[in-house]
Amino acid sequence: MPIPDLARVGAFLEEVASEHMLPSWRRLAPGDVTSKATVADPSDVVTTVDLAVERRLTRRRRAAAARGESTPASGRGTVHAWLAGAAMSA
Repeated sequence: MPIPDLARVGAFLEEVASEHMLPSWRRLAPGDVTSKATVADPSDVVTTVDLAVERRLTRRRRAAAARGESTPASGRGTVHAWLAGAAMSA
């Protein structure tokens, strides 16, 4: 398994945080929070920020798969493998 470039991983995560998380910090409107209740957790919620970050990480994972990198979804490799190339397709 390749060793991830932690500087690139950190830069990608900083970019995601600055683009999606920090602008909304303590500024969520009531409509930005919705229920995602399940039988196991009837009070679980999700925010628009959660969904935006998830979309960004999903795009990164798909870009890695398109380049032939091992991804968690493929059953080969680890999160480190696809985050390691984060800066290339961020």
